[in-house]
Amino acid sequence: MPHSDELTEEVRSLFCNNVLDDPYPLYRRVREQSAFFEIDDFIIVTRHPHVREVYSDSGRFQSNHWRPGTPEYESIRGYIEALDDDDRRRYDEISAFQRLLLTQSIDPEHRRKRDVFRRAFEPRALASLEDHVQDVVDRLVDAIAEDPDADLRSQFGFRVPLLTHMYMLGVPESDLGLLTNWSTRMTDFSQRTRVEVLLPLHEMIGELREYVRELVDTQRDSPGELTFLPTLIAALDAGEIDFEELLGMCANVLLTGSGTTMSLIATGIVTFMRNRDQWVRLCEQPELAAYAVEECLRFEPPLQGTGRNVMEDVELGGRAIPAGKRLLAIIAAANHDPAVFAEPDRFLIERKDGKHKLTFAPGEHGCLGAVLSRMEGRVVFSTLARRHPDMELADEPVEWLRNTMLRTPNVLHVSLGAARQYAAR
Repeated sequence: MPHSDELTEEVRSLFCNNVLDDPYPLYRRVREQSAFFEIDDFIIVTRHPHVREVYSDSGRFQSNHWRPGTPEYESIRGYIEALDDDDRRRYDEISAFQRLLLTQSIDPEHRRKRDVFRRAFEPRALASLEDHVQDVVDRLVDAIAEDPDADLRSQFGFRVPLLTHMYMLGVPESDLGLLTNWSTRMTDFSQRTRVEVLLPLHEMIGELREYVRELVDTQRDSPGELTFLPTLIAALDAGEIDFEELLGMCANVLLTGSGTTMSLIATGIVTFMRNRDQWVRLCEQPELAAYAVEECLRFEPPLQGTGRNVMEDVELGGRAIPAGKRLLAIIAAANHDPAVFAEPDRFLIERKDGKHKLTFAPGEHGCLGAVLSRMEGRVVFSTLARRHPDMELADEPVEWLRNTMLRTPNVLHVSLGAARQYAAR
């Protein structure tokens, strides 16, 4: 069935960063219109079984973006070939660095690096971080309570995971500003087809490389109690990974690993404030925070979806898709599929079918930091429910970040209300 011009333009507008306050009605219309919605160079996949299959099969559907031979690379080949020698060298080194990130790796190196990363993210070791996360959350809530103009996205939602990840790698809190600056500059990776960003990005990678080298040397001289970086160093010494791969893993944790948890926290707060009955329920029973996290992840997934390159001729949902096509698999649409979830557009923290959500992606490319992100979210929501049950949004409508795939407020101001005394642990 051909798509209506109106719906096609709405979808195109959304993916040109005309971010909507509520994209879910549009996702629903696309999902109902067609299992495979073709627009420009993409096939958009929105139905739960098809999205699940795309993320579960990293061999046929790869996240190998911008590598030579991919459709993305071919679309900018002219730009790359027109660069002068210095900028071409910078571009190639920036691209090589991006391929170090686990999310951009492909087999067999992805499987090898993932095995090392999995050991470093061993759940029992992560569980020992909970007291530290609680301390970070309590300190940040205290600071926000004293600043009525505080932005909870940047001063709370972003700092909870970043300070935790810094602690895991033995990075002092005094370097928070430096890490925040690097993390912000990492967002320019999607803009590297603009010549003016090449030099700053290249410089940032050089700064990060030297910083991580010093971290490794420090850990060798006096290892701390935490095992994350020592696990990576042991793999380096055993020849399982090289230093550049270790650098990419540290970048995953320090620079790209905070975004999804930041979104979970900030967007989760907005969702609770807009669904007051569920917030009251959580305040009455803060022990429901783990269930609340799961529903936040389903209802407003931090990463709305990602692209995949089709590596061979495939059949998906009965449709033949040729090699070389690009898919955009929308997790947020799949998480609201009524064929899987009862009353999918209702936010219910005691939902029984939430286990079917695809938020952290199934398969070998699933998020290894999911356990940590869930724990951080649980500590945040239970703490706010206990300490500030009268919290309300200070700004409506909420302004959303102009990023189609990362779902988060651009700025988040709240009124915490009177503090309730409670035993923190």
